[in-house]
Amino acid sequence: MNKSASAVGFTGLGLLLFWSGVSNAGVLSTVQSLFMGHQPIPGTPQASFTSGSASSAAFVTGGNGTLSNNAIASAALKYEGYPYRWGGKTPDGWDCYGFLTYVLHHDLGYNLPNNTYTGYLEFLSWGGKYQISRAEVQAGDIVIWPTHCGIAINNTQMIGAENRTAGTRVVDIATGGPTVPEPISFYRIKTPSLVA
Repeated sequence: MNKSASAVGFTGLGLLLFWSGVSNAGVLSTVQSLFMGHQPIPGTPQASFTSGSASSAAFVTGGNGTLSNNAIASAALKYEGYPYRWGGKTPDGWDCYGFLTYVLHHDLGYNLPNNTYTGYLEFLSWGGKYQISRAEVQAGDIVIWPTHCGIAINNTQMIGAENRTAGTRVVDIATGGPTVPEPISFYRIKTPSLVA
């Protein structure tokens, strides 16, 4: 690669990172927005982990006044059968990360790195979760590959936005991931105090 091509590449990467910071959006979200022909809209900075503005009072709570894993699974399951759209962010059509973001932020009030669409790298850097082992997985835990994710509904199944044909559906964790083998991780969401 010659020096001018390298300079153009580094300049482009720098501009992408700069715009992601200005718009308070993740790099993946910014790339998807630009790819889809949408200009990212600047937003206000988001804390890495606090309760968001959505009301979570309607969901089942644990005895200590926090959201339970079952509440996360219940919120996700109500969207079974909803349509898939790559880069989508709402029940009108979403991909796996759009679905995950919508359930956690819109329905349950979690403040994610990008409350519109948090992608793989942003989700991994988010302080509102911690990693667990495969044996510990239960309803409400997050199942994540580099190119796909879902929400566990029990130890063996998850719900996620699969593809245009299948939509949002329940699948086995063992067979519901990408067709090309990828590393899989499991996370439990920390339980913030309920928003009044």
